[in-house]
Amino acid sequence: MTVNISIAAGAAIGTRTFTVTNGDRSTATSGSIFTVNVAPTVTGVSPNTEAQSVTVSVTVTGTGFVAGASLATVFSGTGVTVNSTTYVSATSLTVNITVSASAPNGTHTITVTNGDGGTATSGSIFTVT
Repeated sequence: MTVNISIAAGAAIGTRTFTVTNGDRSTATSGSIFTVNVAPTVTGVSPNTEAQSVTVSVTVTGTGFVAGASLATVFSGTGVTVNSTTYVSATSLTVNITVSASAPNGTHTITVTNGDGGTATSGSIFTVT
């Protein structure tokens, strides 16, 4: 069975029970089988400026980060490649990036996709110089 669940933006965080009602009106309920997590935020990156032609680890800070196989980070635009994203805590990620020699100077946003599928995009907080 595949179930699509919509969760309202203001939904309370926490675990939920799930009830299936069959065509014959019989039901089955499972307790606490999924969790509504707080939406992530991205509030900073350190260092927040890098030159071209460098590979470096940066710390992305925010709230609501969740570990998982699909945890990922993307920098907007061209020239900044994410090599790996490592979960440190609910408020910190370590992201290894390569800034190419041809990366244009300017600012970038950062998008984090949590292991649970939640996403957050920063303002223009990272600069290539």
